[in-house]
Amino acid sequence: RDASDVVEKAGVERAMEAAKKADLILFVVDASLPLDENDEEILHLIHGRKALILLNKSDLPPVVTADDLRARSDERILPVSALREEGMDEVAEAVRDMFDLGEVNYNDQVVITNLRHKTALEAAVSSLEMVENAVREGLPEDFFTIDLTAAYESLGEILGESLEEDIINEIFDRFCMGK
Repeated sequence: RDASDVVEKAGVERAMEAAKKADLILFVVDASLPLDENDEEILHLIHGRKALILLNKSDLPPVVTADDLRARSDERILPVSALREEGMDEVAEAVRDMFDLGEVNYNDQVVITNLRHKTALEAAVSSLEMVENAVREGLPEDFFTIDLTAAYESLGEILGESLEEDIINEIFDRFCMGK
């Protein structure tokens, strides 16, 4: 959409560039408003691409219908209501079908969307690298169990688990700590 704010304009540009590179595009159309030139631009962008059009606000009287969109695009159109959370199962099923049928390829890349999780994962990797270095250098187990525990605690932050006393005791028992 048109953006008057410089930051918003940059965001729109980045979104358009990301869409050009995307393996799958979910285009959300507000059914309660007429299509504008930005919608037309996006419809042009997704032409011939792997995309689903989500006709949102299906709980309101429509201004734009699925037939209106079919006249402009061959993409699959799914009515949804984000407010009422209607149609979401159908969207998930359609995306799953696209992967299952090989229309969209799955890669093994992991995407972390939460900054707290990213920070915890980086801390866990750092701790595990220190464990690896200690083992490589032949240091006693006392040196790396602290880092191993730190890695576990970092991962626990993501999973919502804390390191319990019995797990700490298990780590100490396995590595003969204090003997």
